[in-house]
Amino acid sequence: MAETKISNIAKFILNNANSSSINRSMQIYPVLKSINNSNFVFECRGSAKKPYIVKIYCDDIITVDCSCPYDYDGICKHGVASLEKLALILREEKINDIKPRQTAQFVSSADILKKEDNSLNFTLENGIIDYEKIRKELQSNGGGNSYHQAFIIGATPDSIVVQANTWEREKQSFIYNKKSSTLKVSCTCKKKFQKKYCQHLYPAFEKIMQIFGNDYFNDYYLENKKSNFLADYGLDLQDDYQKYFDFKLNDQGFFATSKFPNLHKIDTPYESDFSKILNQPNYKIPGSEKQSTYGEALVFEFDRNSFGGFVPVTGKFNKERTELATHFKEISYYSLDSSIDNYDEKFVQVILKSYKLSKILYKLNKADDFSKAIHSFSELISLLKDYPLFAHQERNTYTRKNLDSLFIVEKELEMVFQFSEDPLFYQLEPKIKIGDQTYKTDSSKLQITPLFIKKDNEIYPIKSPAFSADLQYYIHHPQTNYIKKNAIAFKEKILSPLSQKYQVKTDNFKNTKSKTDENGLEKQVYIEDADEMVSFTLAVQYPEKLIDIESKELRFSINEKGGFSYLERNTALENQLREEFLQLHPGFQDQEGVFHLNASQLMEDFWFLDASEKLKNQNIKLFGAKELKSFKYNLNKASISVSVKSDIDWFDISIDVSFGDQKLSLKDLQKAFVKKSNFVVLGDGTIGIMPKDWMDKFAGYFKVGEIKKEGLQISNFQFGIIDELYNELEEKPDFLIDLYEKKKRIQSIENIEKVPVPKGIKAKLREYQIHGLHWLNFLDTHQLGGCLADDMGLGKTLQMITFLQHLKTTKKPKNPSLIIAPTSLIFNWQNEIKKFCPTLKLLVFTGLNRADLLAGFNKYDVIINTYGSIINDAEFLKDIDFNYLILDESQAIKNPNSKRYKCVRLLKAYNRVVLTGTPIENNTFDLYAQFNFVNPGLLGNMTHFKKEFSDAIDKEKDVQSSELLSKIISPFILRRTKEQVATELPDKVESIIYCEMEKEQRKVYDTFKDQYRDFLLNKIDENGIGKSQMYILEGLTKLRQICNSPAILSDKEEYTKESVKLDILIENIIEKTGNHKILVFSSFVKMLQLVKNRLEENNITYEYLDGQTKDRQNRVENFQNQEDIRVFLISLKAGGTGLNLTEADYVFIIDPWWNPAVENQAIDRCYRIGQKKQVMAYRMICKDTIEEKIINLQQKKKKIASSIISIDEESKSFNAQEVKDLFG
Repeated sequence: MAETKISNIAKFILNNANSSSINRSMQIYPVLKSINNSNFVFECRGSAKKPYIVKIYCDDIITVDCSCPYDYDGICKHGVASLEKLALILREEKINDIKPRQTAQFVSSADILKKEDNSLNFTLENGIIDYEKIRKELQSNGGGNSYHQAFIIGATPDSIVVQANTWEREKQSFIYNKKSSTLKVSCTCKKKFQKKYCQHLYPAFEKIMQIFGNDYFNDYYLENKKSNFLADYGLDLQDDYQKYFDFKLNDQGFFATSKFPNLHKIDTPYESDFSKILNQPNYKIPGSEKQSTYGEALVFEFDRNSFGGFVPVTGKFNKERTELATHFKEISYYSLDSSIDNYDEKFVQVILKSYKLSKILYKLNKADDFSKAIHSFSELISLLKDYPLFAHQERNTYTRKNLDSLFIVEKELEMVFQFSEDPLFYQLEPKIKIGDQTYKTDSSKLQITPLFIKKDNEIYPIKSPAFSADLQYYIHHPQTNYIKKNAIAFKEKILSPLSQKYQVKTDNFKNTKSKTDENGLEKQVYIEDADEMVSFTLAVQYPEKLIDIESKELRFSINEKGGFSYLERNTALENQLREEFLQLHPGFQDQEGVFHLNASQLMEDFWFLDASEKLKNQNIKLFGAKELKSFKYNLNKASISVSVKSDIDWFDISIDVSFGDQKLSLKDLQKAFVKKSNFVVLGDGTIGIMPKDWMDKFAGYFKVGEIKKEGLQISNFQFGIIDELYNELEEKPDFLIDLYEKKKRIQSIENIEKVPVPKGIKAKLREYQIHGLHWLNFLDTHQLGGCLADDMGLGKTLQMITFLQHLKTTKKPKNPSLIIAPTSLIFNWQNEIKKFCPTLKLLVFTGLNRADLLAGFNKYDVIINTYGSIINDAEFLKDIDFNYLILDESQAIKNPNSKRYKCVRLLKAYNRVVLTGTPIENNTFDLYAQFNFVNPGLLGNMTHFKKEFSDAIDKEKDVQSSELLSKIISPFILRRTKEQVATELPDKVESIIYCEMEKEQRKVYDTFKDQYRDFLLNKIDENGIGKSQMYILEGLTKLRQICNSPAILSDKEEYTKESVKLDILIENIIEKTGNHKILVFSSFVKMLQLVKNRLEENNITYEYLDGQTKDRQNRVENFQNQEDIRVFLISLKAGGTGLNLTEADYVFIIDPWWNPAVENQAIDRCYRIGQKKQVMAYRMICKDTIEEKIINLQQKKKKIASSIISIDEESKSFNAQEVKDLFG
């Protein structure tokens, strides 16, 4: 008996506990508390203060109940431990004095052998276990079917110890003797099970085979494991496999770990095993070839006249497949999991919805239940057109003769009431109207259910939940009587409300035939919230009451004797109201009875405000608008008045906005502009709607202006945006007219005041350069700063020199003008002034003793300083009054937080001009410092500009902000391109030379790319994208260097010196140096050194210039003037600006830069005024590398070349997706 119970307990644990509960049960020590027949109660200590109680019932079926909160599959760890304790008690036949079980102690294989002398011996060949032989031996003569789990607890090269997961914790040893090639197998239990051996050996043996395999005791076990593993990755033991993998062998088996994520085997399929089958040309969907002999149907179940729900069934077709004829079988919802694949998806929906509907009908006792039922039945009907329908009586079997075919018929169902009276009562009798036929609610011809009415074999669906609920009520009340005492109360409480919903027949009423004067009637529209919509109800106020024109309500009257009569409704007036309302919105045309719109339709183009106005003009009253929760809109249109007044540096715009008696503050109006919405919240909580066209016109003012009290303050410099304001005002003040005229003149450069080219200029100015002189003079007349932003090589320096000479000859300024330029351009300014206007007295204010020259400043017309020197010189130069401050290559001050910018802002001058060919180098924010220098306040404060313009344009790609900024700065910037004005220049042809890396260079590139990709993605996960930018740029730089040559990497490790670019470049130089001069640019000085070495090897004479070069001008003149110097090697950053190298007509850019403007500057060293030959510019790009992706980024920035303001597509930082793309 005990053995039977133990066996049952073991099987119960196996079938009802998961491995986690079994493993964790080892730490639980149950205490037997009570026994009652076959019922046992144990107590187990857990994490709670109180012990958990485990109750075990061992009758015919074992059941376990534990008080712990365990809520997963199977029994908990306390239940497993208690069952094992119970089995131990039963085995030892002890009931009392049960001690907690002890945890098993580790026993070595040697200890086991000392205790055991009944070990088994198996001969192994080369240490290989004959799995089938030993398995059969242990399984047939031992516990081959034992449920016990086993765990390996120790392993050495010649032995393995296993522990059985039983309450005794017996251990099994497997010891291999190499000399005798013998495997000894034993167990500590000394018990036999069924036949020869104990029950533990077989699961222990299987565990060893599972973990280690049959070759564990072979001398080459570990090498074989490694070799087999490496073969999957295309490696063998001779390769440096430790570079890729770590290996270990422990008591849990052999493990290999990859040092690189996402490392795949060489035979890893590129497609799933299933797709191989599915993609075969002759593959066919299962079941698509054969036509089933069975079909599905839905049965409407009845118990006599009571509807009992729906039953989905299957049945077998007749031979002709015209109908289901035999073998009808009910489809159980509860067995659907196992049979769902037998039905098409549509019928599965029929099964689910019919089951859901049956459940709803079972508890039809709330209003919501009726709504759910009618809605669900409507959904079910839409699925039934392809399936047969049957009626069936519950007491009959499912055979064809007991199934009556049904058909869904869509006809309007109506309820009408017959009114009558006798000496004692008023009587109302409800009737059902189907088409032209009328039936009593208790008619034997009808079966009335909450979902439908059945007549013969026709099903008439009920569409309205309210109709269904009323019908269920009147089934049980086929006639209602009301005592004839108070006719007025009966009319007001019963008859009138009933006639609003249903037709009340007037056979027993007298028609008074008196007409109501239309003047006494009032057309009305009621509006209210309805879910997410707003509904409209049309009504007419008659003398005695308000009537919904869509209802059937009668106008009742009562005579002195209590007799009822009725008055005709004014259908002409009601139809007129309906027609007038339908014209208000196209959405009403297809609606009947209840009209509705969503909130956005009400707001669109001020529809609701316009509609309210039209209703008012048609004498139709609107009610309910103020109570709307979804639409709290003020029904008054905005009244707007605008006025302006002038200040010294500013003008104020005063804007008054009101909606009826509600006035809108300027700050609330500004919030609407910030949100880009024309809806404003008023003081009374209603929402006012601002005219969208007005908001569009004035958006710019709120973007650039500053609110001061109830006015908007605009800088006088911002006259570029005053068009809308000028046109808005009927009375225009003089100062606004002056600003407007100034804007018009400066916009048309041909029409501004012309000045002659001054004497002393030894150059013939081109037409556009003369226009530039006129423009600079216009700015001077109005003391406006400006930015001369002509394309590189169009003579900005000459135009500035001409303007300074013009000032000298006309205004004769007392103070000199100060030019600040990059160090590399000082010689250029000296030479240009000496060449084109030697009468201008120039002082180069540089050198260690330059402070000694301060006293003589007034002897000179022009002082020239460098950006490097001004940081130290600003302290004493800030006290000097200059005529003009001129910044050359003004992008040098683009950072408003830099010392350069802060220093030049300290300097004083009558006016300021900046010169640059690239006012935007990186992003729109580059403009702020430059234009704030020339016209302080033009672009507002830095934070405001960054938010409203820089971020809006660069990050959000806001075209409106771009257009507004263009308007603001356009009066103060003059930019002409070579394509516009230097049409005589020969062509410039830009091409890409694609270079294919050789094997070794490609190997280095791919290795670095993969390492950086994984490294960077991990860094981004750990630190976020913001803190990872430095590592991203480092990785990008490394890859760009490898594209040039791995030899320029700064790593200690030496890489291949292969460089496909260097080979192709030298080949081109050798080919072209005979008839052409060549410029070679690179961002990497080390790359230029490699080029130098190759040029020297080929005896090609060259010039060289980088950031460390001191005698720049001599280098330039050597290249320009000496015939034998054919090549100029130039660092991109050091020589990209300020050099005139028109002798060259070939340009090679070895490595692409993120910003195309930098490359264009380099190319334009030779493509400028004075160039007479066609310029050929080549960018060298390695295929399938990051350089191709840089070119793609450049394309996104091309707009900058043609427009000073455009949406800058490049960002200086990278997001996670861009990192994946760049390193992909």
